[in-house]
Parts: sequence; structure tokens; C-alpha cells
Amino acid sequence: GQKLEERRGRPIELELDAPPEVSLLEPKDSPLEVNEQDRITLEIDAKDDFALGEARVAWRVLGTTREGRAPLDVATRGERRRRDRGTFDLSGLALRPGDRVAYSVEVVDNDTVNGPKVGASETKELRIYSKETHHREVLAQAEKALDELVHVLGDNLESSFAALEDT
Repeated sequence: GQKLEERRGRPIELELDAPPEVSLLEPKDSPLEVNEQDRITLEIDAKDDFALGEARVAWRVLGTTREGRAPLDVATRGERRRRDRGTFDLSGLALRPGDRVAYSVEVVDNDTVNGPKVGASETKELRIYSKETHHREVLAQAEKALDELVHVLGDNLESSFAALEDT
């Protein structure tokens, strides 16, 4: 029942809640060529000053208005730092051969006061395998090789050569 009072006050220091920092470690290749039904393994490293929330993949099909977010099956919730692998399933995105998909990993924090903040990795690109595109590339390479052979042959025809005599 005794009332106690401090003689001098204590300073209050406020820390602003920063968004999570997210790095996409794997896959390193961009653009990465895949099939439209593939499951892509993503390795992420995420950290937050207080605690992480859910992780998801933000995707957009380039040249269209199709975009969305898909949950990423990594255990980031409640941790301050997490390095983990998850899968990005392309089968539900209705992709077609030749499509190009820009994607990044987003992680939210657990800020319940001002609302969760979102941190995102760098954006990378997927390219959906197309037989027609590969066929055109092979034909272009063959045509380039043929042009080079014709130039070499032309150079050799212009130079003098010694004829063999019949004996």
C-alpha cells in the first residue's frame, strides 16, 4: 500500500518497425526456362527487426494483366530470421508455352499496431518452354553456321592452289 515515485523520469526511445528484408537465393538463373506444370524450388533468406509473418510469391505474366500471389510453404511465422526452401507450383497459373513470368518473394511482418509491412526480394523471370521458339532458335543457329561456312569456302576458292598432275 505504499506509493513510490521516481525522482527523475526515464527517456522513452521509439523504434520504428521496418519492413522485412528478403533475399531470393535460389534459383540464381533469370530467366529460368521451365514447363508450365513445374514446381520451382525457391530458397529464401528473410529477417525482420521484430518477427516475420507469412511468405508468398508475387507473380505477373508479362505482357498481360494476369497476376497474383501464391503462398510459399516456408516456416517464417514468428521468427526474426529464417532461411528456408519452399515450392512455387506453376500448375494452377494456366500458363502457356512462350509466356514470361516475373516473380518475387514477399514476406510480411507481424505488426498488429500499424498493419503488417511487406518486404520483397528482387524480381526474377521464368520463361515457359516453347517447342516453336526452340525450333526457330535452332534454325537461326544453323543458318548462321551455314553463312560462316560459305564465307570460309569463298575465301578458299579465291586463293590460288597447286593442281596435281596425273602421272
